[in-house]
Amino acid sequence: MAKKYELEVNFALPQHIIRGMTLEGVQPGGMLEGEIILTPFEEVNCRGVWLEIGYREGGNGTPYEDRLLETMICKGRLHANESFSHHLLYQLPDNVPISYTGDYVKIEWYIRIRIDIPFWFDTREEFPFRVIPRILRSRNEIDTI
Repeated sequence: MAKKYELEVNFALPQHIIRGMTLEGVQPGGMLEGEIILTPFEEVNCRGVWLEIGYREGGNGTPYEDRLLETMICKGRLHANESFSHHLLYQLPDNVPISYTGDYVKIEWYIRIRIDIPFWFDTREEFPFRVIPRILRSRNEIDTI
């Protein structure tokens, strides 16, 4: 099946320098910011473009997924080669888990875009991002870029 669109998500994630190492990601309670750009290759009557923000936990136990946000960001006719743009601005709750990859547990954060086109399989694309531990601002060795 030929792809009917091009989709990109450009994150504007904060960067922090800690003892000479750069750490990029959003902290719990911080703002997730970016831009979603959808460019259809042909005229499409779209039933909806859905934005989902969430995380999944995996590992040796039962997998778990939590969606914090699910909202429609576009509906209606999309014109060929005309880009649709949506500015993403979402504040993460204070009590969310951080991204983690270990031997027994993995926590992955994502933005998922679901496109509902009549008589076509709903496509879903995921764009990962990192949630980093809260950084104390009082330390001298930490600089925010």
